[in-house]
Amino acid sequence: MEPTIAGLFCDEAAIFLGGYSMNAENRLRTMAGFSSCWDGKGVNRARSSDGMNSHPGKRVCMHLMAQEVVFNAFIAGNQEMKEQGLGARCLLTRAISTKGSRVFVRENPREARGMVNFLNRVREILQLALPLKEGGGCQLQPRTLALSPAAEEIYIEFYNEVESRQGPDGDLAEISGTASKMPEQALRLAATFQFFADIHSETISEDSFEAGMRCARFYLNEALRVDQEGSRDFRLHRAAAILKYIQREELRTFNLTRIRRYGPGCARKDGQKTRELWVSW
Repeated sequence: MEPTIAGLFCDEAAIFLGGYSMNAENRLRTMAGFSSCWDGKGVNRARSSDGMNSHPGKRVCMHLMAQEVVFNAFIAGNQEMKEQGLGARCLLTRAISTKGSRVFVRENPREARGMVNFLNRVREILQLALPLKEGGGCQLQPRTLALSPAAEEIYIEFYNEVESRQGPDGDLAEISGTASKMPEQALRLAATFQFFADIHSETISEDSFEAGMRCARFYLNEALRVDQEGSRDFRLHRAAAILKYIQREELRTFNLTRIRRYGPGCARKDGQKTRELWVSW
């Protein structure tokens, strides 16, 4: 019997990112395959022995942990991943170092009440039968969740906010691929929270969507930070955005106040760095 779900979990992402499937010859095909899985198109496999095989109704989960040098080389600075779209479908985060503050604590995290409750709930869910398509063999057919009226109103506000911030002068313009998918990411996260609380739910509550939206905002901010820090010269990037704004608005005269108030998002967000750039000009 073929599996219905698969997971790619690795605490040394270099094993996968530097492996056969991600070499120069296979990288685009691998990324396209993962993108198709995210889109719910199933798994397609091509082999010389039996040709092309399609496996609908499957689910794939990926969680990779990487050292900073690997993260910068293969993820943050990978233009192929950004343009192909896989990066936009992933929820990225770059941990801030805690060196110097990691004091020894004499306790077992697994014995904490919150962790015990969490693990017990996960075990309960894993013991439930998978929702399979009738007569479809091993094809998954998860129940469709609808948004409650209150959750739908919040979703629409969040969608419109993210969309408006992707305009030419918006702070999300440079990561529009990730930003465009973030409302859907919020829905997926909200559905996960809802099912975790009540596996028999038929609607996503207001509380669950707000939880999913908070997570989505975190990952959106992380994507913006990773994009900016991954730039070889963010000062040059900021200068180019300001120049583009000046040319588009056909400004004959301008000043720092106008740029910081009405200019591109990257110039408005951090006034001090924009002032330093202005002085250097």
